[in-house]
Amino acid sequence: MLALSTPDAPPRAPVRWPSIRVIGQLALTYIIGEARGDLILIDQHAAHERVLFERLMARRAGEAGVAQGLVAPVVLDLAPGEAEVLPELTPALRAIGFEVEPFGPATVRLTAVPAIAAGRGPEALFRACLHDLEGDGGPHAGRSLEERLAIATACHTAVRAGDPLDLVEMAALIEALGQTEDPFSCFHGRPTMIQMRAGDLERWFYRRT
Repeated sequence: MLALSTPDAPPRAPVRWPSIRVIGQLALTYIIGEARGDLILIDQHAAHERVLFERLMARRAGEAGVAQGLVAPVVLDLAPGEAEVLPELTPALRAIGFEVEPFGPATVRLTAVPAIAAGRGPEALFRACLHDLEGDGGPHAGRSLEERLAIATACHTAVRAGDPLDLVEMAALIEALGQTEDPFSCFHGRPTMIQMRAGDLERWFYRRT
């Protein structure tokens, strides 16, 4: 059995956005890249969350492309908690791209979802977002309803750990992440990427002291 030593310091987040060459995907969760000889690991879910959140906030307030109409509207029976919060959330839902209208005492009809979420199941996405917005908001309590809804939508729409990505998709995600205002962390405060210096790798493999 190989004896593997553990680095005495954790990898650091890069101080500025590098030009990254995609190498592959690790454990269907992390994008492996190389930048100026350094090893880059990107959390695909956290990275996609950041991209989607900023796109949602940029497209809100009725801008073109914010909503994608459903070919077949979805009729939903609301749980008591969902029905209670829906009236307060309706303006924020519309601003983000959800279009929902009353369809009975505790029933609504969902006719559109945010354009970035068009490939997701509309009912599951809508209910997940309502669930996230129930209560006091948790760590996002200081944010506006629109921001909290954008966070929930991005979280439930982004690629997840376990989702396979090809090289083109990984390169596109990295490029989009680099164009965001804060590419180094998601809105939960977790890092989107870490950078392992080439010099550190050489020391770990005893190629230099």
